[in-house]
Amino acid sequence: MAKNLLPEEEDGGTPEPFGGAKVRRKASRYRERRGDYLHVSSCPGLMKILERQGDTSIRFADKVLKFTGSGKMKRRIFILTDFAIYLIDPETEAMTRRIALAEDVFEQTE
Repeated sequence: MAKNLLPEEEDGGTPEPFGGAKVRRKASRYRERRGDYLHVSSCPGLMKILERQGDTSIRFADKVLKFTGSGKMKRRIFILTDFAIYLIDPETEAMTRRIALAEDVFEQTE
């Protein structure tokens, strides 16, 4: 007979996740979310790439690791704008990929 590993509530109902012990920290609730962690607006090379494509507003930007099919890691700059996702090689500051987004992606979330 299998033993129930999750603690049940006192009334015998559904189990409480993490035994009621996991709590979100108060500081993380009110932390400011910047989105542009690389300050792309202060990098003229990156802004030139975006402006050439017609994008100016940046929703999110950060450094990421890409894994190739052979298992090698490559560094990339990931930029999310209103219209597309950009993957940029940080060594040459060349755009390696642009993925267009649907037109109403951010209109629904605001």
